[in-house]
Amino acid sequence: MENENWSGSYFVDIRKKMWTRLLIEEVIPDLLRQGFNGLMLDTIDNPIYLATQGAKYKGMDKAAIKLVKAIRHHYPDIHIMLNRGFEILPDVAKSLDSVLAESTFTTYNFANKKAEKLTPVQRDYYFTALEKATKENKGLQVYSLDYWDPEDLITIRSIYDFQKAYGHVPYVSTIELNKVFKHEAGE
Repeated sequence: MENENWSGSYFVDIRKKMWTRLLIEEVIPDLLRQGFNGLMLDTIDNPIYLATQGAKYKGMDKAAIKLVKAIRHHYPDIHIMLNRGFEILPDVAKSLDSVLAESTFTTYNFANKKAEKLTPVQRDYYFTALEKATKENKGLQVYSLDYWDPEDLITIRSIYDFQKAYGHVPYVSTIELNKVFKHEAGE
């Protein structure tokens, strides 16, 4: 099934053992041979979302947990970063080196084609999950990625300050990820 927000990107059924086998036996070894020393599991929140969409996708969230743990088991020395996956974060925190907390202060509204601030309740949900994960894994490094209008430097600065106050390594960008805004302090 194609992801309606990202043309050409498709959801896969990670419950099928072939996906774990493909990653563990082919993709990761190939990356390591190329000189990479880790990987980021992007859009891990997709199978978690699908698990909420009825019986057809039941167990996708548990399969995501198994996948992360299997990668760590087979590759104990590589750097593993998880993007989002807040619902499974406490279950996999010990298997991670870092997490990308994407869209935890702002998010991009694809319908309106505009970045928007999250409500305090929405932010609290994410920050509570991150706090639990960092308590579970004291060495877990949290990077944040929020989206905002490049012309609004005041809000960009406030996003950086907010994320830094929680000990995160913050980034603010456009949804296309083609521009990262530097905080005034030069980070």
